[in-house]
Amino acid sequence: MRLTDGQRRMVAEHVGLVGMHLKRHVPGLEHPSREREWDDLFQEGCIGLATAAAGYDPSGGIPFPAFAQRRIQQAVGRALHHGFQTVRTPEPRPDRSAGPDEFPRVVPLDREAASRRANRRHRPDAAPDVATDGAPTRETIGDAIRRRYDLAVMEAVRAVRNDPDAGGADRGRLVERVAAERVSIPDEAYRVPLRQVVKTTGSSYARVHYAERRLTQFVRNALAHDAEMDVLRQAARRSPDGVRDPLEDADRRALHEAAGRRFAEAFAAAPEERQCVALLAAMRWGGLNPGQVAGSLFRRMDPRQRARLTEMVTQPSRVAGDGA
Repeated sequence: MRLTDGQRRMVAEHVGLVGMHLKRHVPGLEHPSREREWDDLFQEGCIGLATAAAGYDPSGGIPFPAFAQRRIQQAVGRALHHGFQTVRTPEPRPDRSAGPDEFPRVVPLDREAASRRANRRHRPDAAPDVATDGAPTRETIGDAIRRRYDLAVMEAVRAVRNDPDAGGADRGRLVERVAAERVSIPDEAYRVPLRQVVKTTGSSYARVHYAERRLTQFVRNALAHDAEMDVLRQAARRSPDGVRDPLEDADRRALHEAAGRRFAEAFAAAPEERQCVALLAAMRWGGLNPGQVAGSLFRRMDPRQRARLTEMVTQPSRVAGDGA
């Protein structure tokens, strides 16, 4: 490609368009492992810029930056598609002989469906959902791990959906789509390709990548501080078959204790209004009558405490103090 002096000056004056395009539309380039890709992509973008300068016609009425951006985008996109490989080796395709229901391409954010999917994925192929004698099979460690993972994904969706940095009025729909088709599927081979998500949602590659990255970060942080997940990891390490083994009674008790500690910490950190609502709900769901519980506690109090408690009930404007 031979450029005139005027075209060379045009390329030199607008070379910043390449860097701006890479920063805005190619996420993840700040990672140390992609330093080589930055240089390669910048060169590809400069080639696109030179191509734009060679084919630019000022009489068309289109500013050169607008004309060049499309060529830069095409050049960088082709480089990303080919992955900077001299010889492209095909990736192994997953075995789908088990049927489309075994590993669905789109995973609904539904607890029951996720649990059924985990049953098929973590148990041996020969183990059916119901034992041969008609008794239901026991929950495996993998089932419980999958359930904790799905809960973390749903919490991440609620958090990222309200993230203003995600931008756009459709960010809720975009986040749910990325979570269902990408994040909630642990195996990369069965995830919907990122570019297909971009096409179906009508969003930019940068927005889809940002949503997936935020969801993944939230899920990792949630699972890293999940006491119940720690119990399941320890159980999987102790078991001969790992996640395929059923949960033992000791593991179930440890899970209940971890869940109780987590609830106690959240309850202690909640405001008094939420604590009262949670206590009433716990008593009702536990089959207890709040009036009978309050009456039983009332009979154990001294006269001064009874008077204060009666005043709180009969005068709603009164705010509970120390209760002593």
